[in-house]
Amino acid sequence: MKKTPRPYKTTSERQLELLHVAAQLIAEKGLVATTIPDIAARAGLSVGAVYRHFESKAALLAALVAADAARLLAKVKKATENCVNPKDALHAWSQAQLDDLADPIELGLRAEIVALAAHDPAIRESVCRHGDAVEGQLRDLLAAAAKPGSLFESDPDAAVELVATVIDGIQVRGATVGRIAPRAARLVEIAVEAAIATPAKK
Repeated sequence: MKKTPRPYKTTSERQLELLHVAAQLIAEKGLVATTIPDIAARAGLSVGAVYRHFESKAALLAALVAADAARLLAKVKKATENCVNPKDALHAWSQAQLDDLADPIELGLRAEIVALAAHDPAIRESVCRHGDAVEGQLRDLLAAAAKPGSLFESDPDAAVELVATVIDGIQVRGATVGRIAPRAARLVEIAVEAAIATPAKK
């Protein structure tokens, strides 16, 4: 029987396919247990074909971190671009991130990346660099929505850190228990209000 040839894919398309497969496997099995032969088998390619695109597992992982961060950055940017009201934009920004974490593959992948970043300086630098871009969006949105006397007005860095830390905490807790808490959006709303609202006088 004649074998059906694999459809042609460009280098970038094949790399994206391999990164997607790697993300699935890492979320399922963990980073340590995922091997290049595993990725090749799931993608229906030879091991050599994978190495033609990524010279090592470390190189593949670095590309995966960068691609995942770029995808998230584009997603949250798109979510806010049509919002006129600054508070609506903040809500859309945070909801886009929470929606992303609702995907079990994404949640598992992020947990593995965070764990690796704790011990690998190169991955940590990449995570921080791409995270800075997302936090830059947050800073701009908070600035647009902040009221006089708010935490953002007095200490913008603390305000950004507050909201970002709540989202990071939701991510870590979600990875631990296997799902994002139903009240996660409310927790982010509380953090945002604390960052941009004028505190009530006692």
